[in-house]
Amino acid sequence: MIKQVLSLIFKKREVINIPNKDYRIALLKMERAIKNAPQGYMTTKDFKTEHTFADGLYIRKTYVPKGCIFLTFIHKKSHPAVMVGDHTLIEPTGNRRIKGVHNFITSAGTQRVCYAHEDSYCITVHLNPDNKQDIDRIEDRIYAMHYSELLDNKDRELNEELSFLNDEEVLLCQA
Repeated sequence: MIKQVLSLIFKKREVINIPNKDYRIALLKMERAIKNAPQGYMTTKDFKTEHTFADGLYIRKTYVPKGCIFLTFIHKKSHPAVMVGDHTLIEPTGNRRIKGVHNFITSAGTQRVCYAHEDSYCITVHLNPDNKQDIDRIEDRIYAMHYSELLDNKDRELNEELSFLNDEEVLLCQA
């Protein structure tokens, strides 16, 4: 019985892919270069952003000016995204240029470097199960500042999912 329950839990868990060390180092170097750029440093929080709410959803539309290079946040959960415009994306799987309207799923653990070749925008849709409209609280829930937060979050979620087991059952699982 316990093995069946655990197998159901693990099938439902979202896989969080943490990029390899070389990619993470490249992102840190890119972040440093952007912060030291002569024209100044902007984060995605500095961009004009519209926040929309629906039952259980948070929709974020961020306007990106032409010529801007930026790092996205590290995403804690997978979610749909739509990019409109002309962008070059640098990702762990390689670089790609997307033009026009492009939709995709951003996987948990993803962080990208983006360059806007023209004025453009990006729309992301996130679960908002408590229907709160506090943007800082929502951002804390959907974004990580460092990859270690993903591991901590994953461990915390696993502990919550297993909390229904009593000590005797946990000991049986470990044997």
